[in-house]
Amino acid sequence: MKTTWAMACALILASGAALGTDTTTNGLPATAPAPLLPAPIGPAQFDITGFIQEATLDTTGAVCVPSDPRLAGGTLKVNNLTVIVPCNTILQMPAATLAWQELFSLAPRDIGLPVGANGIPAQTGLALQDTVRLPVATPYNGPLPSYEVRVQGNIVNGRYIAGLVFISQQSLNSAQGTIRAIDYASGELQVAAGEGPDIVRVRINDPLGRFGKSHGAPGGGADLTEPGYDQRFSVDAESPTIHALTGFPMCLPRTNPFTEADDPLCPQANRPRSPNCRSLPAPFPAFVPPAPGQFCTSFMMPPPASAPCAAAATGCPPDPTQQAPFEVGDVIVFSGTLKVDARGSYISAHTITANVGIYTTPGTMPAYVVIEELIQGASGQPQANVLQEATSRVLVAGFSSDPASLFDIYAVDVDPLTGAENDRLLGTANAGPPVIGRFLFFPNAGAYLPPPRELRVVSRNMCGGDLSLPCRMPAAARTYANGLLAGQYHAPNFEYIFPEPLILGDPVLPANLQDLPFLYCGSGPLGTPTGGDNGPIVRQLDPAPWAPPMATPMFAATLCAGEPVVGAVAVSAPAAPPAITLFPGATVTASSGGIVLLSAAATDATRLPIAIHWIQSGGTRPPGVALIPPAQPNAITFTAPAGPAQMLFTVSATNPGTGLTSTATVTVNVTGTQPDVVRVTRAIWTSVRQNRGALSVVATSNAPLTADGLPPPGLQLYVQATAVVAALVPDGNGGLDYRLSEVQLSPSPLPMFFGPTGNPAACPFGVARCWQFVTRGALVDPNGGGIFVPPDRVQVTSSLGGSNTVTQTNGILMQ
Repeated sequence: MKTTWAMACALILASGAALGTDTTTNGLPATAPAPLLPAPIGPAQFDITGFIQEATLDTTGAVCVPSDPRLAGGTLKVNNLTVIVPCNTILQMPAATLAWQELFSLAPRDIGLPVGANGIPAQTGLALQDTVRLPVATPYNGPLPSYEVRVQGNIVNGRYIAGLVFISQQSLNSAQGTIRAIDYASGELQVAAGEGPDIVRVRINDPLGRFGKSHGAPGGGADLTEPGYDQRFSVDAESPTIHALTGFPMCLPRTNPFTEADDPLCPQANRPRSPNCRSLPAPFPAFVPPAPGQFCTSFMMPPPASAPCAAAATGCPPDPTQQAPFEVGDVIVFSGTLKVDARGSYISAHTITANVGIYTTPGTMPAYVVIEELIQGASGQPQANVLQEATSRVLVAGFSSDPASLFDIYAVDVDPLTGAENDRLLGTANAGPPVIGRFLFFPNAGAYLPPPRELRVVSRNMCGGDLSLPCRMPAAARTYANGLLAGQYHAPNFEYIFPEPLILGDPVLPANLQDLPFLYCGSGPLGTPTGGDNGPIVRQLDPAPWAPPMATPMFAATLCAGEPVVGAVAVSAPAAPPAITLFPGATVTASSGGIVLLSAAATDATRLPIAIHWIQSGGTRPPGVALIPPAQPNAITFTAPAGPAQMLFTVSATNPGTGLTSTATVTVNVTGTQPDVVRVTRAIWTSVRQNRGALSVVATSNAPLTADGLPPPGLQLYVQATAVVAALVPDGNGGLDYRLSEVQLSPSPLPMFFGPTGNPAACPFGVARCWQFVTRGALVDPNGGGIFVPPDRVQVTSSLGGSNTVTQTNGILMQ
């Protein structure tokens, strides 16, 4: 039957009358809507980019008290706004990672900066306010420009507190040109657009000598010394930022190969001339060589030789185990900082990309990889009364010298205590057409949370070219090309996407920085230049750029239970016992047969992990009822006995380092009432558009609200989603076979959020408040690949004993 507009209006009128709506004088239904409550006041996110006007290092503990001076915080001023830089801040330079203190301790010593009592410069030399002078007499007329900072954070209690900091001389600073000459003695590329007088001097900022001669400050022992040398803007010496378009590492020879001996680490044989421009095998298209005698602009390296070539440089074939030299005539794109010496201005480059397509023989090592673009969505739990758009999607784009390989994309998760890295597989990409050698990972769905600081791309060539299984980087991978790890590339992320409101004019949402584990939990021993072999542990940002009503991340209980929860006040005295926070509180009310979840978090000024232990210390001890540890090690769950009854539980929190312990008691009052009635009014699993793989659940309880419109004490709804899938498991005979298994959202039910939504469509018709749960990355296929599977069953349970289950046949909506 076809429904017309008039019939639809009649149905609406009829349903309104059935629900007891009032009727206005014009005959239309007029249901009094529930009042839309304003959003609770919370931190608002900020994203500021501008010149660094001032930068300070906190040496007195005014901002925070660091566990080690190298982890001190401070302040910076940008666009006339003062931003707090917390202790434990790790910031990103264009191609290097530094602690905030290292902006000061690694600053050049010959540019006039004052030195503090701690023996390090009191200024960075990057701010407009700094007393910077040019280190030498120079014809360059004018001061050097200031430097740019991008800082993202939240406004907490009226203070701008940073979470992510990115510093460059100018983030978009880059240029292109053709190499017209190479000064091998001074390590310079002379670049121009044509044959005119305008020449750009480009020097590689390479303190290790990875891509040519080493560069450094006068008196430092480097091959080449530069007044005002700044190692903070150096190259990435592990994942090369000096490379060809395909990621093949490039170099500037340490000797003039045309008048002196060839550089064995940068051999001329690795730049063949036409007609010796070898093409990739079919089905890849053949390369069109340039004029005879010209350097090949696209060519394939042969497989590595079984023995080193002992002939003269001109008689050796190209060697993929060594870097390829820049040559006159190469078109390059370069980025760096503007510097000066006695000859004038030059670019101290941290990144150079040559417009050369250097490929390696498919299926062989070494194969080289480079990440060119990286974007990560941070997702985020919903903010009460504000509709928001959030995404957990990830985009990774790059190039490889082997276009026939597959590339596995990993999030690099870091243990916050040991710093041990674990590669978490996100998915796989290939480097096929249309651009030969380019790979793009931009999937429709996948498990990408929590967001990491770094991602890694691994070519399956590292595992012998096996294209059937993902390849993890070997623990003892062989190095090539003067110490580089071929076949992989890892890089930090410079772009995170935080939630935004759907309705223009709604309150500014917080940036859910607490959902980034490296900010909330820390990232292990300091691994930056001053970290050394026994660097201090980088812990949670202090002061934290998050506060209620922002939520403590779900990973906190298992990854870093000793860190302060969102909104917790840290203990000020180092010798004090840990302070305990109880969830849902010190007194809990439950109905007979209800599921009870008790959880605790603890912290003290040492910031060490706190050991938490629960026991039942008194009251009714129902026979056969065990305390079952859920997913979090700091929690217990159990089924309440028949009431009325009272149960007492004691939680202890112990700092293994100090030996100090504190305890807290929770009283669970079990009523003799019947369980409440729970209804799942909406369960949607979304796999399209921006909410790929998202699970959204809305539920209600008939337990009466308090006079303030809040749930009765002790009421909490929990959600669990499950799916039955076929997974590969051991068959008992040394092999694998498919077996049906159940995948869960979490080993224990997760709490739902209660509050007015500000969206009448979210709660059922006529209900002003309801319980909600929204997450992304809910159910992951155990067979790998990071792919989501839709839930077969969604169950909502109540601490008062009620329960409701919906399945794909009676309530789960698939989008």
